[in-house]
Amino acid sequence: MVTTTAVALAVALAAVVPQENSVTGRVVFNGIAPPAETIDMASEPHCRDAHGNAVTRQRVRVSAQNGLADVIVHVKAVRAATPAAPAAPVVLDQKGCMYVPSVLALRVGQPLVIQNSDPVLHNVHASPKKSAPFNLGQPMAGLKATRTFKAAELAVGVKCDIHEWMQASIGVFDDPFFAVTDADGRFSIDGLPRGDYEIEAWHPTLGLRTQRATVGTTVTITLGG
Repeated sequence: MVTTTAVALAVALAAVVPQENSVTGRVVFNGIAPPAETIDMASEPHCRDAHGNAVTRQRVRVSAQNGLADVIVHVKAVRAATPAAPAAPVVLDQKGCMYVPSVLALRVGQPLVIQNSDPVLHNVHASPKKSAPFNLGQPMAGLKATRTFKAAELAVGVKCDIHEWMQASIGVFDDPFFAVTDADGRFSIDGLPRGDYEIEAWHPTLGLRTQRATVGTTVTITLGG
């Protein structure tokens, strides 16, 4: 008998199809995911009410098929021409008194647009070690600011000094060979010359794992446990 879980897993794995010139795969979690943490937003009624119910934060987001979200995956030491950083920005939003997304990645020199979607005061306090730090206040909804990073770094920590539960992580890379896993742990990194590479997978809570991968195949990376 084929179970519903088995069918769901087969569908998820079928969606990860190896492609020529790509490293494609999933990051999976080994173990029992920790429970969500309750966040006290009593000091910010607008944000508390925006969430509808009790406000929680899940630092380790694991799907029904054990896929691990919010993992930055990077292919190291790729010998290929590196195009200029995209002009299109990556957006870090402040919504419901949370950073959205909480894990993101971009290129050195690529614009990072920081915006506030809440009618409350936030500040974005970034502490890179290889670029200039910044502490940006945004006291009302609709405000935006743009910043860039000057050097690669895994990863830049971001926090709000007003709301201690607001935390984010930013991966900064010299090349385009990176991705952030989706809700089921899937990723695909394209444009790679044929060969074997070392890839690294980093999660804000679970840390770093490195392993080898061959272009054109599917790889599974395990974190946790």
